[in-house]
Amino acid sequence: LGNIEFEEISSEDCAVHNKHVLEDIAVVLRTDARAIEKALTHRIVAARGQTIEKQLTVAQASFARDALAKAMYSRIFDFIVKRINKALAADQSRGFRIGVLDIYGFEIFESNSFEQLCINYCNEKLQQLFIELVLKREQEEYRSEGITWQDVQYFNNKVICDLVEQPRVGILAILDEKCLMVGRMTDGNFLEHLDQVAGRHAHYSSRQTNSKDTSCRRDLDFRLRHFAGDVVYSVEGFLEKNKDMLFQDLKRLLYNCDRNLLKEIFPEGAQDITAVTRRPMSAGKAFKLSMNELVNQMASKEPFYIRCIKPNETKSSTSFDVERVSHQIRYLGLIENVRVRRAGYANRQPFEHFVLRYKLACPETWPNYRGPGGDKGASKAICRYFKLTTAASNSKEHDVAFGHTKLFISHPQTLAMLERQREAGIPALVVRLQAHWRSWLARRYFRRLRAVFIIKQRFKKYKLQRFFKKVFRTFSNVARDPKLGKDTKWPAPPKVLRPFVRHLKQIHRVWRANKIVRSLSEEEQAEMRMKIIAYTILKGKKKNWGYNRAWRGDYLALSSENRMSQMYNASLAHLKETEGFSRVLFSSFALKWATSQKCQNRALVVTDKAIFKLDATKRFKLSTKSISLRQIEAISVVSEPVDLMVIRLKGGRDLVVSLLAGSEQRSSELMAVLIQCLYRDHQKVVKIDVDEAPQYVHKGIKTHTVVVRESPEVEDRRFVKAPSGVALMIPSRR
Repeated sequence: LGNIEFEEISSEDCAVHNKHVLEDIAVVLRTDARAIEKALTHRIVAARGQTIEKQLTVAQASFARDALAKAMYSRIFDFIVKRINKALAADQSRGFRIGVLDIYGFEIFESNSFEQLCINYCNEKLQQLFIELVLKREQEEYRSEGITWQDVQYFNNKVICDLVEQPRVGILAILDEKCLMVGRMTDGNFLEHLDQVAGRHAHYSSRQTNSKDTSCRRDLDFRLRHFAGDVVYSVEGFLEKNKDMLFQDLKRLLYNCDRNLLKEIFPEGAQDITAVTRRPMSAGKAFKLSMNELVNQMASKEPFYIRCIKPNETKSSTSFDVERVSHQIRYLGLIENVRVRRAGYANRQPFEHFVLRYKLACPETWPNYRGPGGDKGASKAICRYFKLTTAASNSKEHDVAFGHTKLFISHPQTLAMLERQREAGIPALVVRLQAHWRSWLARRYFRRLRAVFIIKQRFKKYKLQRFFKKVFRTFSNVARDPKLGKDTKWPAPPKVLRPFVRHLKQIHRVWRANKIVRSLSEEEQAEMRMKIIAYTILKGKKKNWGYNRAWRGDYLALSSENRMSQMYNASLAHLKETEGFSRVLFSSFALKWATSQKCQNRALVVTDKAIFKLDATKRFKLSTKSISLRQIEAISVVSEPVDLMVIRLKGGRDLVVSLLAGSEQRSSELMAVLIQCLYRDHQKVVKIDVDEAPQYVHKGIKTHTVVVRESPEVEDRRFVKAPSGVALMIPSRR
């Protein structure tokens, strides 16, 4: 986006100069390059249900481009932060949470602008929070607990924070007011208004309000006296940096991109083009609200501060700039903090915590205090036992002071003495605990030893009962299971029951098979029987023999299989009258190797009486004499996934056919149909061979071999003459 350049067409219109950059951006955002150009060079203003399109100048388009880039970067960054926080989120219902806030510190450069004002305002707010939480709160704690205390004076920078953030008269409020004014507002107008409002403030000055301040340029600079030092700010660019130039057109552009992330981080782009939207929040106001939210969140926690002191500007480990270090100590408020700590108490604890920790060192409070006063009375008893002096009304030298809810300890030495006394009493407590623990261990060992004999007697019975309960529970609803317990995992049986469980599994398999068969229709049962016949013969000998598809039988009667199905049905009705068969068992288009050693396309029809070879090109007329099923002696099937089979007949005129079924395998179906029909209707068992190169007898004289060959030059399957007999040429499968 930053590489986009604009060229001026007129004083109030512009266009993108390097349009090839738009194409690259459109590819990344998954949108149209023309839409990007229009959103950057035009603005649509909605008012009372109507829209007005306004052309942008080169300067306005540049600001819109920069605003778009900053908004995308900012919202993607916020999206990543939210995802990380969500992934690392702890359970808020229990335990403690620790947050870390890393602040770089004040920025004082040769040229300071709007960014430095925001950063230094952030440090002012955090310093104010430090004053509230550390210095002010600690002194207020002494007063609320009724402890005699003399206040330590410190600088409160609330006046500086109010100068920046106060409504209507604060720097940020004045800046927002100038940004919202109609007409051409400049940075000079902002500085002029600022001089009028804050000119008499003790922590503000400019060349206009103080002519002796030569470090500030006239009509360009103003000075703020921060707690860390004076900073001179240049107002150049303040108004433009404070404005949010991300208008609704740019948000609508990003929302309409074909990327879900952009739709999620720019949801306001979904608004209708005629909808009237509020002016975007300024950068200063957004920063102020963010700071207030941060301060409120930190004020609700217990803060711990780590102050980093920069010893020099050269990043050397051997250099120590005394003046710079002293300046940092002063503006960080460390001197006041040390004064409060030295004048106050080294340690403070609620009475209940103090008693719980040190009661074992005092005979009057161990194991429980039964005197008057509750926890405060117990704390006084411990202090009396160790002869600790308490604070009198005008006494400065004392060891402890009693507040309303807490005990305050003056010196670290007193706390160290209490810890030593506690540590000295711990060994006797440990010995007593060890005695109770050893006696408990002995009693537990005896109970376990007695339980072992009972467990041994009942263990076998328990395991058997548990196993059978698991079996009953596992298979209690097996009849309502769609798979009838096929995927149900059997419980692990005891070793003694393993042979019995094998019989149970066999019984379950038989029951499941009977249930499945009984649920099928008569046609599905007949199909299942034929598939079982084919599976028994082809198991382990031929892959992909068509078990996973429906077997239709009379395929040529289907309009989806045969476009001339009506002609076929009419021819079959005539053939049924002349030949006298009852039903058609199987039909399909096929290639036949004729006795004249030629490849012929035929419609192969198998009935309960005979096999018919029909010529589809002649209205399915009978091409040659039918073959009675009684003439079949054996069937040979190719082991390769090709629909090729040889039907051996009496008299040596074997039938060599290859079924034309596309990617389906139907030779196994034809084989099962013939086997079932011969056995059921003619009580005849035929021999089945599964071979790579089956043999056949030609004209009852000589035995030949049928082979399958692949060739990339072959487009359609066909029979050709080969030295060994005949070859079925098929297209290469690779």
